[in-house]
Order: sequence, then structure tokens, then C-alpha cells
Amino acid sequence: MSEDAALEIYRWLLRVQSRAMAASKNKQHAFNDYIYFAPGVSRLAARFRFSPDLAGLRFRFRAQGEGDWGARLRQACTEVLRYHDMVMVWAADIPALPAGIFDQAVALYPQSVVTLARAGGTAFLSLAAEKFTPAVFEHVRWNTPAAGADQLRALRNAGISPVVRGKVTRLDQTKDFTRMLRELEAEQRTADLEDFRQTIQKITEQ
Repeated sequence: MSEDAALEIYRWLLRVQSRAMAASKNKQHAFNDYIYFAPGVSRLAARFRFSPDLAGLRFRFRAQGEGDWGARLRQACTEVLRYHDMVMVWAADIPALPAGIFDQAVALYPQSVVTLARAGGTAFLSLAAEKFTPAVFEHVRWNTPAAGADQLRALRNAGISPVVRGKVTRLDQTKDFTRMLRELEAEQRTADLEDFRQTIQKITEQ
């Protein structure tokens, strides 16, 4: 996949996330939305490039820390939980999170809710400030098929009993598109599927 094509797919993923978040805002609670982007990218560049795909949402852009995925998650969660009662974490490359996952995380607070990624790892994680400890991201074999099980074990070792809600596809390779599209169809995500069709058409015309 070319760099231009990959950028168009990533922008589609952001639009999917934007629609999911806009549809799930719990009117009884105040939310603050953060995007943690890769270190080495300027904040202005991140805002300029991706803000059009996040229309209607007000994001705070933050640079990820250095280190492995666990170190970056620890930093981001520590920062957010200084000011908020709860954090929900997921990656942009997870387009088919279970319907209502954000509302369920709020409803079950202070319990943690976890959605696993099919290839290993965690697709979604909620954490309450009162239960958070950096240990929840320790001893996890990141970027391996064992990462999801390790994450659940780390949570339990920290005294947190997570509620596991589903397993979804993380878009890492071209072969993941087929399963990802099936998941979106099962959730009846018509707008996301039509947006994907138009995105692919745009890529083929480039």
C-alpha cells in the first residue's frame, strides 16, 4: 500500500471514530477528548492534517511519550487521570468497537471494561482514577498474541476485575480488511461502510 493510500485509510479510520464518539456521548456526563500522536510529529501538523476528519469534536492533542506501548499508555493515562475520574483508551486502527462500549464503560464505572483484539492485545480499555496504578501496564508482552491475556492478568494482579466485552479486528495488514468489514456489517454501520467504499474509490483514482 502506498503512503498516500495508507493516509486515506487512516483518515477514514478517524472519521469512523468521530462518528462512534458523537453517537455515544452520554448527556449526563462531561467528556474531554484527547488524541495522543506519535512522538516526533508536531502538534500543529497533527491538528492541521487530521482535524477535518474529526469534525464536531473538540480534541486536545498530546504527544506520546517514549518507550514501548506500555510506557506510552502509562504516561497518557497518568496525565489524563490527574484531571478526570476515568479514562477510556483505544487505538484509531480499531474501527468496529462493540456498539455502546463507551456508554457501558460509564455505566459500569468504577469497574474496568475491556475489548480484546483478535490478533492479540487490547482494543479498548477503561480505567477509573481511584483504581489506576502504573502496574496495570507491566509484564505485558506487547505486539504479541499474548498481549491481551497479559493485560487481563495485569489488571487482576492490580486488584481490578475487568468486564470483557467482545473481540474485534485491529487493522494491521491488508488481510484484516475482510474481517473488519464483516464486523462493521454485523453492527449495521452503514455510514462507515459507505465512507470506506468512497475512500477506496478515491485511492484507486489517484
